[in-house]
Amino acid sequence: HYDEDNCCHALAIELTSRNHIVEEQVLVRRLYRGQPVGADYLDLVVDGKVVLEIKKAARFAPAHEDQARTYLRDSGLAVGLLLYFGCETPIVKRLFEPGNVKPEEV
Repeated sequence: HYDEDNCCHALAIELTSRNHIVEEQVLVRRLYRGQPVGADYLDLVVDGKVVLEIKKAARFAPAHEDQARTYLRDSGLAVGLLLYFGCETPIVKRLFEPGNVKPEEV
């Protein structure tokens, strides 16, 4: 069985083989009132547009969605996927941050 890091890397390999540009463990600075207060790492960013957050859990947890939404908001990207690989059938939760949509993307 694979842990989350192995799943992320395997998914990055697969997406790259399908001609996507994949960045792993992308640093995102956390700000409060414009001042840095810390940092987090996004599991994967695909084609510079989609955040993929990987979880190895048996079921969906609201705390995971909250974390992924925060990452999405802080990254400045509008689209994300929360992927669960620890269950019998993988679960995909789509996320959208409308405040991060750029005018050229509308």
